[in-house]
Amino acid sequence: MKIEKEENKKEKESNEEDAIKDDGGKTIKETAKTVLDFFKKPFNGIGEEDDIFKKKFGARDYIETYYPAIEDVSASLEVFEEIQFEIKNNNNRLDVRRIMREKGLRCEEIENMFIFDFQRYVSKELLKAFPEDHIKTLDVGGGPTVYQHIFNSMVAGDIIHSEFLEQNREEIVNWVNESGEEYNWDSYFELIKNIIKNDKEYLEIIKNNLNSEDKNIKEHTIKINSFLGEGGKEKIKKNLQNVIGDKIIFADVFRGDLGIEDGGDAYEFVNSSSRESAIELVTSNFTVESATEERDKWQEGMKNIMSKVKNGGYLAISAIRNASWYKVGEEKMPAVEINEEDLEKIFKKNGFKILNQRVLEGSNKEEDGYDGMVFVFAQKV
Repeated sequence: MKIEKEENKKEKESNEEDAIKDDGGKTIKETAKTVLDFFKKPFNGIGEEDDIFKKKFGARDYIETYYPAIEDVSASLEVFEEIQFEIKNNNNRLDVRRIMREKGLRCEEIENMFIFDFQRYVSKELLKAFPEDHIKTLDVGGGPTVYQHIFNSMVAGDIIHSEFLEQNREEIVNWVNESGEEYNWDSYFELIKNIIKNDKEYLEIIKNNLNSEDKNIKEHTIKINSFLGEGGKEKIKKNLQNVIGDKIIFADVFRGDLGIEDGGDAYEFVNSSSRESAIELVTSNFTVESATEERDKWQEGMKNIMSKVKNGGYLAISAIRNASWYKVGEEKMPAVEINEEDLEKIFKKNGFKILNQRVLEGSNKEEDGYDGMVFVFAQKV
């Protein structure tokens, strides 16, 4: 009898719970189910979950999480040289943990040096391939940052910074126009200027091109060489502001046309009347894998980016490795787990020859949501 009374009591409480309605006319159980269903629902990428990114992705939070001002450029150069040595002697791989222990650095600081070494390599290869002219570059998912353009500005006459989130585009507009609210990237310009000055191979390319009989090659190289002298940091900065200009546009990696609107130089570059893009280089840094946790969506986004690379053109990709999420300030953003093998497969499947592939490992997945990074430079053949 006692058991029956307890059961009757529970049933009565349950019925009372069902009778209570919230402001939307739902019962407590219905409301709880709705909340649980929301949190169980997977992120489906920017195309479907754009509100999540618009509300949670703080542009300045992202910058300050991953790209704080460099306090000691000389010390960073020493770390950069050590990383170069490790990469050369370990088949383009680097484990950050030893350097973190020995140098007492944050993981993000070492990751950034690795990023810059990859970008230095890409810049040198492009300077060899296009010594006589300024190439056109499309950066897909450029975010709120400009660091990724500094090396490319040595060879690019036009950089299209395409980005989904309005708050990220606003950061770039503020920086280009020096609105007074822009983030200060000066320490990054100073570091990259010195990286080039210390690179014997880069300087040899510049020296050879200065001696060229081709007028275009010589004029282009004189300009690059001036970046390395007195006042070089400001010259590089002003040049990049001019190279980007007003080419800061909306783009969605999950749309086949990237959502680039008809009209203007950007559209003409990417969708020329000859049906072949005028873009010589497409770049995308920590974009597609950081916009969805679904592998199918990642593949779709990668194919969309790859479709904008002309035959004979180049693609440079950076991605976080084996990611479950990543931080933007205090927020955790969705990500898809991919690694170097996944990137190698999708590049080859879509008609690309991989020219250089690098892997950073040892990032703290428990704290950062990913265990490393992968970098690929390839040519469409």
